[in-house]
Amino acid sequence: MGRSILSALDKEIMTIYKDMQYGYGFRRVLTENSESVAYLPGSIFRLWINQEAMDYPLHWHPAAEMIIPLENDYYVTINSVRYELHPGDIFIIPSCELHAIEAPPSGHRLLLLFDYSQFENIHNFSLIQSYFSEPVLINANTNLALYRQQCELISLICKDYFGNDMMRDTSIYARLLTFFVNYARYASSTVELSGFARSNSSKQRELEQCFSTVYDYIDSHLNDDLTLEKVAKVACFSKYHFSRIFKEYSGVSFYDYVRKQKIKKAAELLLQPDLPIINIALQTGFANLTTFNRTFKEVNGCTPTAYRKLFDEDAR
Repeated sequence: MGRSILSALDKEIMTIYKDMQYGYGFRRVLTENSESVAYLPGSIFRLWINQEAMDYPLHWHPAAEMIIPLENDYYVTINSVRYELHPGDIFIIPSCELHAIEAPPSGHRLLLLFDYSQFENIHNFSLIQSYFSEPVLINANTNLALYRQQCELISLICKDYFGNDMMRDTSIYARLLTFFVNYARYASSTVELSGFARSNSSKQRELEQCFSTVYDYIDSHLNDDLTLEKVAKVACFSKYHFSRIFKEYSGVSFYDYVRKQKIKKAAELLLQPDLPIINIALQTGFANLTTFNRTFKEVNGCTPTAYRKLFDEDAR
């Protein structure tokens, strides 16, 4: 079933791509270590069909990335985990995530880069974004109904991108936001909550609203010393109950989540070449540079200085 869905998507996308790619400013720039594709005029999305048998060493970029192999497998390594992507798989790499890519000798894959920050002012988007803080894989085995929905949206995004509609970017925003919501609803339905909340839909809705508030609070206070006690009060829970329910709901401990968010914010600040690393450490709530460097390396596998250098090399 998944293969038949992909075949229809593959054929439609390739037809659109071959018809439209040369008329709308599409171009690719290849260097030894990176690939850079120019945005279409007035757009902040970057979408193309990649067919190069070219590997990409460890690199990162501020945009999130969606990869869909259309034929032959594709391999992505993140934090020492090697993901084998099969034709039809929808794989999303979070923004600012260090990753390396291995390409097969032949084949096509659809690549889309986009910026989460465009959605950050939407109410409850922090809750949605929390489901994309780690790599996400969607295919027919994940949930067939979800996979059908997401494939349809991707096909429509391709039509928008390669089309000539003056509302192109607005339409892509709307479809991409629907894509996020679809997955967030699915992911939230798979959370295993203990006790009363597991069987009570109104209690689940209360928890969703609670965690939306919690995630918003964390994101807006990353430069503070975020303690379990302080955030538990925001959630109106005891710190012991909050610690347990946070792990159940988020899949990670409170302090692991906060640490990852702080380092993600630090990675975004590293885009500013003139901003001293000590300032970045202080702006993300670290008391000193030693702790910041150690934590950054634990999360990303390299120091902030090396991370910034990787982006500088990739941007050239």
